[in-house]
Amino acid sequence: MTGSLELRADTRKSITYLLRRPLPRLGSGVRIPSPAPMYRNAKAAGNRGFSYLRSLAISEATFSGEEISMSLTLEEANRIIRGALAKAQELNIKISAAVCDSGGRLIALQRMDNAIWASAYGSQGKAVASAAFGRPSGEMAERADQPTPRGIAAASGGHMIMGQGAVPIIRNGIVEGACGVGGGTSQQDEDCARAGIAQL
Repeated sequence: MTGSLELRADTRKSITYLLRRPLPRLGSGVRIPSPAPMYRNAKAAGNRGFSYLRSLAISEATFSGEEISMSLTLEEANRIIRGALAKAQELNIKISAAVCDSGGRLIALQRMDNAIWASAYGSQGKAVASAAFGRPSGEMAERADQPTPRGIAAASGGHMIMGQGAVPIIRNGIVEGACGVGGGTSQQDEDCARAGIAQL
């Protein structure tokens, strides 16, 4: 029992000794990391992130609140669609017509009464493919199973349809978008798309 009391007393003395010891001072051999490298790393990461956003065509105007103009306007897109629908009425068919910009983003879409619902998706998919390659989507049909077109289609999220029915909108040698049509035969769809673009 005496031994146990002596052990506890020694333990208390050891703890007291440790608590009373002064904290070690930082000598010349101890280095504290400077925050500068961390700042530089964070800044570099931020720059890489911003460069990535720029690569996705998100301009500085997006962050400054400035308006981003499109070369193909909504009024023009609607005019193209009206022309495509007029051609469809002439052919006595029911279609959907879509107009997208050069990046494949939808500007306008109309679906005629009683047109099959799938035509709305078909018209957009063909328009995206036509805008991406700058040529009628029908010209891509034979190459649709080749590695490069398949890879591009996969990168687009599967939104491209490489089948006849869309025509690019080209002004002054620049692809500004495309008009895609779905609902008729492949040739009828392309004829309607061409009739629409002729309205520009």
